[in-house]
Amino acid sequence: MKRRTGFSLLEVTIAVFILGLSVTGLLNLIRLGHLRYAALDAGWRERQVVATLHRQFRRAVASGGLASLTLPVNLTDQGLVRVATWTWAPYPPEAVFVQARLFEDRNRNGRPEATEMLPPQVWVFCARSGR
Repeated sequence: MKRRTGFSLLEVTIAVFILGLSVTGLLNLIRLGHLRYAALDAGWRERQVVATLHRQFRRAVASGGLASLTLPVNLTDQGLVRVATWTWAPYPPEAVFVQARLFEDRNRNGRPEATEMLPPQVWVFCARSGR
């Protein structure tokens, strides 16, 4: 009678193959979760920049200093979302239209490119001259 010890090469190969498939699937899940989190984080940063711009333009219109307004180059800590151009146009009697073109500077060269442009933001503010 022969006593069998250990596992055969075929059993070990199949076990390693199954472990490899499991680990690959788990690593893909981690990567997918990281990509989804990064997309959510980028959306929050973009909304933060839009809210900051809105407040700055509203204050400038209310104080009458829109013509001399200078915006900071970087609007976030990481400096990814920047203002490409912004224009304003008064509309009688007291309305002011402001449009800001934003871009996400992914390659960090400081210049807006066609692939980095975000949708334009347009706001209408009321210039209260009776203050």
